[in-house]
Order: sequence, then structure tokens, then C-alpha cells
Amino acid sequence: PDDRTRSMILERLADDPQALGWSEAAESFVERIGFLHRADPDTWPDWTVESLTADPSWLEAWITGATSLEEVQELDLLTVLRTTLGHDLAARADREAPVRVRLHSGREVKVDYSGERPSIAARVQEFYGSTDTPKVAGRPLVLELLSPANRPVQITDDLAGFWKGSWTEVRKDMAGRYPKHHWPENPGA
Repeated sequence: PDDRTRSMILERLADDPQALGWSEAAESFVERIGFLHRADPDTWPDWTVESLTADPSWLEAWITGATSLEEVQELDLLTVLRTTLGHDLAARADREAPVRVRLHSGREVKVDYSGERPSIAARVQEFYGSTDTPKVAGRPLVLELLSPANRPVQITDDLAGFWKGSWTEVRKDMAGRYPKHHWPENPGA
């Protein structure tokens, strides 16, 4: 374990993006930070899995003493990333860009931060009784509203507008396909 070994490991990681073995939790954290960066670039680092892999210098302190790539692959990248970001910002990221949000039905669903805008997918019935679109970092989520068979019936970021607008047509279609389910005229009430 010396500077030459550390340099060789860092070079290998930069040359082979898959060599680090990103966990789903670590990738999700990077996507969440990427979303926050797009919303507030002065506060949040410009992180992507690609940029962090291309320049793995953020790992230097964690691989001091490592003698092989296998040792580096055993690192808990989520812990490394949270530590690199700092306790205060990591805690703020958890508040502003949570992994999961609670729906009006009480169920929690995972937020997908991989796109340009964060989104969730849930059955339309889970939003009955609400006109409020769930938000992260003060911004409305894109909602993929699903049928009882988990097929998309509508994509919106304005739940109240959906109930007042195209819900009438969606309701007719869903009532015909799924007559055993409840399809209220005013689900936002």
C-alpha cells in the first residue's frame, strides 16, 4: 500500500466505470444529489455516477492502504458518498429529496430520481381524497397513475387539474375495464 498502488487503483477505476460496483442505494443517492444540484447548483455538487467514476479522486482518502481493486469494491459507497458530502448536507438531502414519500392512502412509495424530474408510480386509487400533488424540494412530483392492473392511465404533475379535467374520461374507461373497483365522480373530495 503506497502512493503508486493508490494511483494505479484510481486509474483502473477511471478506465472501467463498472469496476467500482455501484450499489442501487449509492446510485440512488447520487441521482438525488443530481436533482438537488439542478434545483440549487450553488449548494449541491454536480454529481453523476459517470462524473464520479471518471474522476474517482473523491475516493483517495478511503483507499489509503488498499492493495487491490477488490478491497476498494468492498467499500460501502453510500457511506463514502454521504461522508464526502458532509453530515449536514446529507441530512438535508434526506429531508429535501427523500427516498420515499407517503401517499394520501398512507402507503410509502419510492421516488425515482433518474429522470429529468423526480417521479412516482402508484395506483390512482391511492390518491383518492386528495388534490395535493406530492412534492420533493418544494417541487411537484411527476405522478404515473396506474390502473388496478398496474398499467399507466395518466401522467401528471397536477393532481387537482387531473381530477377536474381528464378524470371523467379515465373514470369511464376504468369503470368499464374494472367494474368491481370504486371510481368516484369527485375523487379529490
